[in-house]
Amino acid sequence: MFVCPECGRRSDRAGYCATEGKPLVQTDDTLLGSEVDRYRLARVLGEGGMGRVYLAVQPAIGSRVAIKVLSEECARNAELLDRFFAEAKAVNLIRHEHIVSVLDLARLPDGRPFIVMEFIEGQTLASIVRRAPAPLGGVVQVMGEVLGALAAAHAIGIVHRDLKPDNVLVTLEGHAKVLDFGIAKLAPGLRDQSPRTRTGALMGTPAYMAPEQISGAGHVDARTDIYAAGVVLFEACTGVQPFAGATLFDLMRAHVEMPPPSPRALRPDLPDGIEHVILTALAKDPGQRFQGAAAMAQALAHAATALPPGAWLPLSSRSGPPTPQVSSSRPRLANVSTAAPTAETRRTRRIVVPLVVALVAVFAALFVVASHHDRATAPPADPPATPAPAPPPVALVTPEPPPPPPAPAPTAPSPPTTPAPTAPSPAPRPEPAHPLHRAAPPVAADPGPIAGGGGSAADHGVYIGPNVHVGSNVIVGSQTPIAAAAPHTASAPADYDPRHFDPVSYLPKALALARTLAPDAQLTSFEFDPVYSDGRVDLTSEGRDREYEFRSPSRSAHPADVPRNVAVERACMIHVEVSATGAAAELRKSDSCDARLVIAPRCHFGAVWKMAIAAGTPSDLVARVGWLYDQKWFFDTDPDSTGKFPGVSSFADRCP
Repeated sequence: MFVCPECGRRSDRAGYCATEGKPLVQTDDTLLGSEVDRYRLARVLGEGGMGRVYLAVQPAIGSRVAIKVLSEECARNAELLDRFFAEAKAVNLIRHEHIVSVLDLARLPDGRPFIVMEFIEGQTLASIVRRAPAPLGGVVQVMGEVLGALAAAHAIGIVHRDLKPDNVLVTLEGHAKVLDFGIAKLAPGLRDQSPRTRTGALMGTPAYMAPEQISGAGHVDARTDIYAAGVVLFEACTGVQPFAGATLFDLMRAHVEMPPPSPRALRPDLPDGIEHVILTALAKDPGQRFQGAAAMAQALAHAATALPPGAWLPLSSRSGPPTPQVSSSRPRLANVSTAAPTAETRRTRRIVVPLVVALVAVFAALFVVASHHDRATAPPADPPATPAPAPPPVALVTPEPPPPPPAPAPTAPSPPTTPAPTAPSPAPRPEPAHPLHRAAPPVAADPGPIAGGGGSAADHGVYIGPNVHVGSNVIVGSQTPIAAAAPHTASAPADYDPRHFDPVSYLPKALALARTLAPDAQLTSFEFDPVYSDGRVDLTSEGRDREYEFRSPSRSAHPADVPRNVAVERACMIHVEVSATGAAAELRKSDSCDARLVIAPRCHFGAVWKMAIAAGTPSDLVARVGWLYDQKWFFDTDPDSTGKFPGVSSFADRCP
């Protein structure tokens, strides 16, 4: 079957559409070309674990909409079905100009529900900011509109809970449209009788989740969206996310425990006031963030007055250059002029443009001649400088008592302009006052969202960010290289059954091995994969995580003669990895030596699996199990692309 991607007309043969003149596309999607309600489905706009989003055309008048169809597997899941309907309800309750409108909700003949939404031409904010440095004025305008949409949602008791660049569309005119309220939290008075989410379920995209959303220790409210907006603003300004990790566990721990890097260290032209807004939104304590989206929008508009006129460029190609306009009552971040040029302007262009082109050509020719002359007469270049000798290796010594704590770091300076109303003071931020604070290298192409439990423009997915190793040779979040440490290792033979390994039982031996490298080593976490439902780990099979992590308090103290906001490596972390042949410990350097020390758990992996089975996890799966910084069990069954498996859960250590 062949379908026209513009009007949805079907054909049995390849060729061109008689109406649109477009080449017909072959497809095996039975919905393409069919009519749903009053619309004909033309092409797939996006796809994810919960279903597909189609471009649909109204044949009579040619109007276009986006239709989101739930997959057959998800339609049989009562919870996902409830979440799908909740999205339509949430958007319809808000009704804001910067939120993608829901026009209708109905069912296909096979019973699957679908949502009819307005079709927006444009790009996601993610595709814009991850491609090249975005103009700061355009970022401020789009984020101001996003915050306006959030303020409208919060005003009626709706928390988005999955704000990220993939869920912000930027129109061809440079304006924002927020979408995907599929996991929104509705106020009690707005909810139906059936609960939409299981207690303890981790809802959201980890790279943008607030600490209280990850740990489950705090109340999820409007300030949770403020934190996500801070992450989005950080990424939009710098091109990278503030936190990253080699594993999902590392990423979530960074959000809970680690301070964000300085945005200005990554983008020097960022005004200090905008950095102040970002770091305030990223405060770990919700009480230290902006207490409302309107307050953050007002602070951002106030800080944006420091931007030069050249920074006020839109994030789209069709709109003209806006100019900043700020008012004390209701700030307007930008004004886009679309007026057509006058006849006098067109006559001036016909005269001036050819003249300018000619002058540019003349100067270019002169520049080429001068460059050849300079190269011909220039003296030979200086020989390269002799490289400095490498420093001698650092010898391991017996740990001494930790030095007294250094003086408190100075608090972050206030923005250059008058602080915006209701903006609380941010946490101290690092200043780029040391050579270690270098600009981040270019980031590799974004692999896109991975389906499995968050949200994206088409569906719910998880995007973790660049694969940045933690505690090894890279600063978390900033991706700034640091010289790697010479390894110091120890090992022990396998005195266990590798096919039935018990990580909790082996923990005392792993600690003893770690203390051969650092006598005061203490546990911070451990994680193993795959773990079978009987609690065993088969070390002879392939796995991603099979190690314990310890920290030495005596080696963790920041050097007294180095400013606290300057990254400096210390040999503070000890990793013990187990395999079928034995255990190996390694003393590693890290610029972040503040991982929380935890006690040993009481439960073994078999007991954790029993808790997971009682919560609805099928026993014929394998899981990744970890003992976390919050002294709770991390349990992940890695949901597939259909969202079929439970995914991430958290369990208390309730064993005798």
